[in-house]
Amino acid sequence: MAAFRAYAVWLALALPAPCLAQDLPTPADASDWFVRTRAIVGLSHAPGDFDTLPPGATGSDQTSYQPQEYFGAGVGLGRTFSLGAVPMRAVLDGSLNFRHDTDMDALFGGGLSTDYQANLRTWDIRLTLLADILQFGWGRFYAGGGIGAALVETDVDIADSPASVENSEWKASPSFEAGIVFDGFSRRIIPEVSYRFRWIGDLESGRFPTGEKLIYENFHVHDLMFGFTIPLQAEPIAASALPLVAPTPALAASEGFWTGFHIGAFGGWGIADVTAAGLADGGGTPYNAANSYSFDADGLLAGGEIGLDWQWNWLVLGLAGEAGYLGLDGSAVDPASSGGDTETSFETDWYGAISARGGIALNRFLIYGRLGVAFLNAEARTVDACTTAPCGAATVDASDDEVLFAMMPGAGVEFAFSDRWSFGAEYRYLRVFDDLWPSGPSSSLGEVAQSVEIDRLHTVRGTINYRW
Repeated sequence: MAAFRAYAVWLALALPAPCLAQDLPTPADASDWFVRTRAIVGLSHAPGDFDTLPPGATGSDQTSYQPQEYFGAGVGLGRTFSLGAVPMRAVLDGSLNFRHDTDMDALFGGGLSTDYQANLRTWDIRLTLLADILQFGWGRFYAGGGIGAALVETDVDIADSPASVENSEWKASPSFEAGIVFDGFSRRIIPEVSYRFRWIGDLESGRFPTGEKLIYENFHVHDLMFGFTIPLQAEPIAASALPLVAPTPALAASEGFWTGFHIGAFGGWGIADVTAAGLADGGGTPYNAANSYSFDADGLLAGGEIGLDWQWNWLVLGLAGEAGYLGLDGSAVDPASSGGDTETSFETDWYGAISARGGIALNRFLIYGRLGVAFLNAEARTVDACTTAPCGAATVDASDDEVLFAMMPGAGVEFAFSDRWSFGAEYRYLRVFDDLWPSGPSSSLGEVAQSVEIDRLHTVRGTINYRW
C-alpha cells in the first residue's frame, strides 16, 4: 500500500513537470532536444480467468469484463534529427498506467453478493523512433514504432475469502504510435494528440492460500494520448518577423494571455454519500440483520497544483497535476445492531489527480470544463465494541485501507487580476469506482466482511495561481 501511495503522488505531479524545461539552464547547442508530457486515456484488453475456481465459485461468470479503461501519465526526453530527407525524432518515455477491473458480483454460488477486484499497475520505459510523414501549415503527422520494458503489478482481492495477493512481472513490449503535432500554432508549448498500441503478453497474479490464481491472457493496450511538446530552447523571433505596429493590450491578452505555466494553491470543502452493507461471514450469514445504511462524510480540501495552458484565439486547453488533502470524515450506527453499538466509520486523507481542461477566454476571464482522474486514500472500519446491553458477547473489528480510483469531471471560472496572478472558483464531481471491504474477526461468526461504497462525492474550491 505504501508503494502504491507513492505511485499515485508521482502520477499527479509528473505530468506537468516538464513545464519548467525552458526555464532550466541548457547548453547553447540544445535546440534539437525537447521534453514532452502526456495524459493517457485508453482501453486495455486482459481477460482474467481463475486457473482453479475459488471455493464456492460456480465458474459461470468469473471472467473480467472487456475492455477496461486504462489511465495514466507520462513524461519523456527526445531529440530531433534527419534521416536522409525525412525529419525524425527519437524519444525515451516513461509512464505509469492504472487499470481497475469491474467488480464481479455474484461470482459465487448460494445467492451470495460478493466479488473479486483485480488492479493492474504498469510502469513503462520505452524508446520510440518517429518519422514526420506529412507536413501541413498548422502541423505535421508522424508515425513510428518502439520497444519498451513494462513492469506490471497485479493486486487481486477475493472479498468472501477474504484474501489478497500481489505479483509483479517484467515484460518486453513492442509498440506502434501515430499522431499529430500542432506546431503551426506555437513554438514554445506545442499541443500534440496521438494513438499508441502496446502489446505486453500473458500475466498471472500471485497464488491464493487455497490454490487459485488469476491468469491474464494477451494483455494489450490502446492508448489515446493528449499532451504538449516543449523545446528545451524556444526559437528566437527574427527582428524582421516582428510587427511594425504593436497590438493593443486588450488584443494581446485575448490572443495569448493564458498560454504558459502556472503554479498555485487551493482550498475548499468536500461532501460524500457513503453506503455500508453486507456485514457477513464467507457463507453469507449476516452478523446483524442483512441490511444497508447510509451516512454523510465531509471535510476540508486543500493542496497545490502545477500545470500549463495553451491559447489559440479564444480557445484555451491545458493539463495539470495536483496533490493535497481531502479530509472526509463520517460514521453511522448499524440500525440492526443490538444495543446500537455496531458502528461504521469512513475517512480519507491525501489524494492526487491529473486532469485536462478546455475553455473559452474572454480577455482575462476564463470559463472552462475539466475532466481528469484521481487517486484517493480512504479507510473504513466497522466495530462492535459490545458496550451497550443487550449486546451479548459478540464483537467485531473489521477494517480496510485502500487507494480508490475516480473519474473527475468539473467546471469553473478564473480571472486574471494582473499579468501574473489569477484567482478562480471550481466545482468537481468524483465518480469513485472502487469500494472498500472492511474485514476482520468476530467473536460469533469468525472472519466477517462488508462493503463500504462512496455513492457521490462533491467538492468546491477557491484557487489562486501564479502564471509565467
